[in-house]
Amino acid sequence: MSSSQANIRIRLAERQLARYREDVGDWQVEHDALAQNCWPIEDLIENGNHYLRSILRLDSAAKSESAQSSCNPEATLAVRYHLRGWLEVSERVLHEVEKLEKEYGHLEGAERFREDIEQVRHRLDSSKPIHIDELGRVFDENGELVLLPGLTSNDILESLADEREGRLVPFTD
Repeated sequence: MSSSQANIRIRLAERQLARYREDVGDWQVEHDALAQNCWPIEDLIENGNHYLRSILRLDSAAKSESAQSSCNPEATLAVRYHLRGWLEVSERVLHEVEKLEKEYGHLEGAERFREDIEQVRHRLDSSKPIHIDELGRVFDENGELVLLPGLTSNDILESLADEREGRLVPFTD
């Protein structure tokens, strides 16, 4: 190869390298802009966390009301329904959050979002009745009121009385 051909190829390679650097620089600027503009998913996370707080406030109010008077099964069912709905949607959002975190790093509110998801999963999975109070209300291991559809507090109290008086035989005998 002659020195003029070599010079032409060198200048061509230099121009290609310059274009390549420019393309990478443009990509980096766009990538950085996208990373800074992850606000739509961060807004979803914030809205999801806010909605969960609303559900938990409803739950707290229902428990407070039931402690003062009779149990409100509709409120208890509504809370569980909304917690399940929130969890279903939030798990889909979490999948997107994880993909974006791999690409861009930290997303605001994501850690709290994960903690909330775990808390709700545990709460929905751990409703095991373990205590019945003198009013016939059933509570789980966390002290949460458990709704048993089709059973009233009176039904539960009557069943316990029947068992104590020998009119019922437990399945374990």
